[in-house]
Amino acid sequence: FAEHAADTMLEAVKYTEDKQELNNLSSLECCVDGSMIWDVVVGQSFRDKNEVIKLLNHHAITNQYQFKVEKSCPKQYYVKCICTDCKWYVKASRVENSNIFKIRGVGGDHSCPFEIRTSGQRQATSNIVSGFIRSRFTNLKTTYVPGDIIHDMQVQHGIELSYQKAWRSKRKAMDEVRGNPDMSYGKINEYLQKVCESNPNSVVKLSATSDQHFMYVFMCLNASIKGWNHCRPIIVVDGTFLSSTYGGILLTACCQDANSHILPLAFCIVDSENNDSYTWFFTKLREVLTVREGLCIVSDRHGSIKHAVAK
Repeated sequence: FAEHAADTMLEAVKYTEDKQELNNLSSLECCVDGSMIWDVVVGQSFRDKNEVIKLLNHHAITNQYQFKVEKSCPKQYYVKCICTDCKWYVKASRVENSNIFKIRGVGGDHSCPFEIRTSGQRQATSNIVSGFIRSRFTNLKTTYVPGDIIHDMQVQHGIELSYQKAWRSKRKAMDEVRGNPDMSYGKINEYLQKVCESNPNSVVKLSATSDQHFMYVFMCLNASIKGWNHCRPIIVVDGTFLSSTYGGILLTACCQDANSHILPLAFCIVDSENNDSYTWFFTKLREVLTVREGLCIVSDRHGSIKHAVAK
């Protein structure tokens, strides 16, 4: 009975301490992003277990060591150096009644041999490497290919990456920064609504198949509609390939104003340059732009353009 009472008292004390600890954790103390912390210290708090894992993986790559997971469960995370003679370890556990994880213990400095610390890097997964290169893709004009990733990770962190892992890391980093094509196409309706809200009297059209698969989208801003009446009656039409996952063609129509500056008139995304897509594009273009006397259309003489204009 005495042992049971003692255990009950200990559990009550631990619950009280964890509850007090949770109340004391402010938003400033709870780290939001483990990839932004570059040292492991007892008492650090993270919003969840995944942030602890992210911290340790980044720390291992930056400081050139490797670790293995001894215990991983919803309440605890315990890792040790892969070298059996090295005493380094990190213990983290969840604060009661929350998702917050806190570093409870950190072992001594690494004493593992240089050969072990530099022979590969098990923590350098594509998910982790993408965190190191994410900032490279904030500028859309930046060209950063897998070969560049392999070179930079070797020079900066001493890590040998395969081409496949570098390619996967690039794709994940781009998806994190710019979003992936699936999400982008899924937000077309929302985007078109925002265009109309921010540019009243603009014209947007979306065409889909009977089973709600995307076909075409058309956009003409109100400023272009008004500006057309004050420009030369010449429309230049052209198309360019889209290099995204799903491909497609971006059709454009533009004209020239009195100052010899180009004025974009309309944009349209279609599957390819064919009779149906160009007919749909020109139909929507005629609905929003005034047909003026002496109108001239300049193009690359694609057969589908001639077919659409004739209709």
